[in-house]
Amino acid sequence: MLTAATGVAVVCDSSGHVISLDLEGEFISGGIQNSSGLFGLRYLERLNLADNSFNGIQIPKGLQNLTNLAYLNLSNAGFGGQVPAELSEMRSLVSLDLSSSFGILPLRLEKPNLKVIVQNLTGLRELYLDGVNISAQTSDWCQALSSSLPDLRSLSLRRCGLSGPLHSSLSELQALSVLQLDSNNIF
Repeated sequence: MLTAATGVAVVCDSSGHVISLDLEGEFISGGIQNSSGLFGLRYLERLNLADNSFNGIQIPKGLQNLTNLAYLNLSNAGFGGQVPAELSEMRSLVSLDLSSSFGILPLRLEKPNLKVIVQNLTGLRELYLDGVNISAQTSDWCQALSSSLPDLRSLSLRRCGLSGPLHSSLSELQALSVLQLDSNNIF
């Protein structure tokens, strides 16, 4: 592992391929939409861009090129707008964190909706979407998760604009041990 003085952590495998990149809290601002260097890290398994300042830009579609990525943390990174459908192509993901506790342009899941994003992420075990505007009835998101994510263990959907009674399909998530639904209109 190589750790720069700024706190950046880069982990390489025995062949010298970058497999983990931790840029949390590095005050990165602006965009990474065309970052061929980042999106060319084909062996990358972990990417942490949490706590940066991307100033409301959309999550880059180029992330789909990181086909070995298992852990993606974009929490409080300052991304905004619609969550791109391309995230659904990241089939190796085990943990996805798009949570935000702030944001001028909050992330949202409308078109595509939550169902479209998770339908191919069948290996996902952790999903954190706090503050992402899902604005869906509970039957919609409960059914989307239970039909696509059989191994989901941790789910956090705080402040997502969810409403309605919990749907019975949520009980099909047998492995679910952490469920956080604070600050929604769920009854």
